Amino acid sequence: MGAPGRFHNAASERRTGPQPRRRTGWSRGQNGGLGLGAVLLGAVLAGAPARAHAEAVRLGVAIAEGTGPLPGDLALDLTLRNPTGKPQTLPVQVCGQLGWPSFVQLQLTVPGGRAYRFRAGGLIDVDDLHPHTPLVLSPGQTLRQRVSLLEVLSYYPATDADRRLLAALGSAQGLEISATLVGAAPAQRISHRFTLGPAPEVRGVCAKQLEVRGGQACVLLGEGTPYCWGQSPPGAPAHSDPAGPADDSEVATPQPIGLLRRAGVEAGLGPYYLCVLTAGREVYCAGRGLASGLPVKVAGLSGVSRLLTGGESCALLGADGGRGGRLGCWGGAYSALNPSGAAPGSLLATTVTALDDKGVAELAAAGGHSCARTADGALFCWGDNALGQLGTGDVVAHRGPVSPRLTGPVDSVAAGSTHSCAVLRDGGVYCFGKSEHGALGRGFGPGLLQSLLPTKVPGLPAAARVFAGYETTLVQARDGTVWSFGGNVVLPPVPGRPAPGPAPSYSPQPLPELGRDVVELAIGFRHSCARKQGGEVLCWGEHTSELSGEPAAVRDPKPSRPLRVPGLPADIKRIAAGDYFTCALSGRGAVSCWGQGAAGQLGSGRKEYSPRPVRAALPCRAD
Repeated sequence: MGAPGRFHNAASERRTGPQPRRRTGWSRGQNGGLGLGAVLLGAVLAGAPARAHAEAVRLGVAIAEGTGPLPGDLALDLTLRNPTGKPQTLPVQVCGQLGWPSFVQLQLTVPGGRAYRFRAGGLIDVDDLHPHTPLVLSPGQTLRQRVSLLEVLSYYPATDADRRLLAALGSAQGLEISATLVGAAPAQRISHRFTLGPAPEVRGVCAKQLEVRGGQACVLLGEGTPYCWGQSPPGAPAHSDPAGPADDSEVATPQPIGLLRRAGVEAGLGPYYLCVLTAGREVYCAGRGLASGLPVKVAGLSGVSRLLTGGESCALLGADGGRGGRLGCWGGAYSALNPSGAAPGSLLATTVTALDDKGVAELAAAGGHSCARTADGALFCWGDNALGQLGTGDVVAHRGPVSPRLTGPVDSVAAGSTHSCAVLRDGGVYCFGKSEHGALGRGFGPGLLQSLLPTKVPGLPAAARVFAGYETTLVQARDGTVWSFGGNVVLPPVPGRPAPGPAPSYSPQPLPELGRDVVELAIGFRHSCARKQGGEVLCWGEHTSELSGEPAAVRDPKPSRPLRVPGLPADIKRIAAGDYFTCALSGRGAVSCWGQGAAGQLGSGRKEYSPRPVRAALPCRAD
């Protein structure tokens, strides 16, 4: 048995076996296992030469040295060797697009005997598109090709067979992979067995990290496996049938990204992907446009220290203590403006070279623009600037980092959908961009809802931190008080009049109900939440009125102040807000969610709204 997390294999060679079918993609194994859509190569095979001498050619397959530690990293080294002193002609025809691995059939047999068969090479050509020639091996010639299992699987559209296979790979124990050369006489079959080392015992907390964005939620379990749920969550296979049911991508019960089983030490949910940092300091992502839901390794990264995700998917590279590090990004504003040249379905990080010697300490990103704060307090922004959200005085998009026109070093930075804000070292808060709902905090009137340059927000005490979201800004002052301006604000009541409820406030408003011991703030879509030192959580904004516990007939449909969230464990250590729903993570690793759940956002196994917290159905106990 190999070391935990590594592949262990023992090889044996068999030169006889059943003749493989002449089809591509997946085929049905002896115990079932529906296959991926097949494309016949009859024209290519039908015109093949006679099988003279083909039986002398030897097929070899080995698990590539150093493969792993994840099942998704499995790579095979294929060889085709002519050990004789004569030329050998194989009964296949190849071209520049169709190589010899396309005629090697792989079979993966999972515990229980279910077998999956697929070709080692892509089958993207037919003989009327490119000229084909017979495959001839000179005396002593050896052809070599390394293939990745994930790359092979990504050739084909997703089906239910994929999901069963990926689930098996995600808990790889005693799998067998074999290869057969199509058309050889007799058929040659080489088999390898491989398995992961014994799974470590699960101890400690159930979930150690919680991430929410839009209509999706993900956690990283204490043992390192990522689970996601909600609307089109990362790792969910792409639609195999565009005309299929609309709720195909709505996942109400947390599902694992199996090929990253027990692999993660940190996770981050970006605009398109869930990315996981492994113990080997490599980054894998799953999500939109990536190999039918399969995780993909991000190329171009080295020395990853930690993930910086949100509006961008980035990693901090080579960080040294508090001095920050370099920044590598993919799948966000920077990579959109600076394409890496990665092939479709793959990921290649682009280093933000202009920041290489700056020491990045914080990244804020949203709405197509990003800002990075360096360890010495410098601020650099890039991306969309149509509304002045880069603070440069123009409305031109910038491909690379530019400096907003600030008057001093920065201690905190935040990016909203169409605006940005920064806290200077002297405690002043400056915002720039545009907000129709007052998220710049400058008041209401001509010219006050947009600023192309950083403008100080009046009426605030000295600030420590700033947070921004959709048309909303929150500020935590150095004295601990929390202030709000923009769309998710609760205005102070006017004596003798009903409470106005959530409404835009164009100037900062204090939230005295939060006290001075708030340790975390989260902004969702039209609502916000705060976590206090003792674990208490309060929320305000749209769809929070039910938290009062009052009957619908008497409660205020638009509560005028933050309300305590009932029914949560006392040891909440993390809150995260999405589109009309919120989740909380306890110190023991339990996850509770409340709010809109029609697309499975609450993770309880049901698709329904819940005004009170419900427990996400994770595969571990947290009590």
